Amino acid sequence: MTVIIKDLIGDYAGFYAQQRSRMADLEFDIGNYPLSHIAFRAATDTDYLRIRDELEKSCDANVENEWRGRAISKLQFREQLDLGGGANVAMLELIPPPHKPGQKIGLDHVAVVLGEHIDPFAQRYREMLIGENQSSLPSPPYRISFKDGSSVKFYRISLKDLVIAQGFSFDGFYHARDEQADPGQS
Repeated sequence: MTVIIKDLIGDYAGFYAQQRSRMADLEFDIGNYPLSHIAFRAATDTDYLRIRDELEKSCDANVENEWRGRAISKLQFREQLDLGGGANVAMLELIPPPHKPGQKIGLDHVAVVLGEHIDPFAQRYREMLIGENQSSLPSPPYRISFKDGSSVKFYRISLKDLVIAQGFSFDGFYHARDEQADPGQS
């Protein structure tokens, strides 16, 4: 059975085009930079597990760890998703259900790797950025949010590289709840 990713998370190519257009309106073309990942927020814990398990059928690895006391998964696709306009992405961050009212459910953000360009970007867009203190990552992203609750995040390095720097590896499938049940399991 072939997993149709669009059926699980929605029109990811349309979402990317929308976010790219919004950033173009701000005179910044995210199409000029590599993408780190796209993100999807599940509505319920049951949806999170169902979507994770289905998406894993199209992946060669994942890292799932705890974030704010709940599982969050970084899924690496076997084949990159075509987002259109020459853009592709190999990773999806599957976010657990909202932990506070008003958080967006569904496609949540597009993440862009700016590398050495992140500091000039942050200076130019400082008035609209939600700062780097919103994450526990060693190099947290900046974020520009939109009225519908979606956003574009800007990283110095990719989320995958950040996760690897934290000591995780993308060499199989790891589930946070499995690790908690038997910490000696690998």
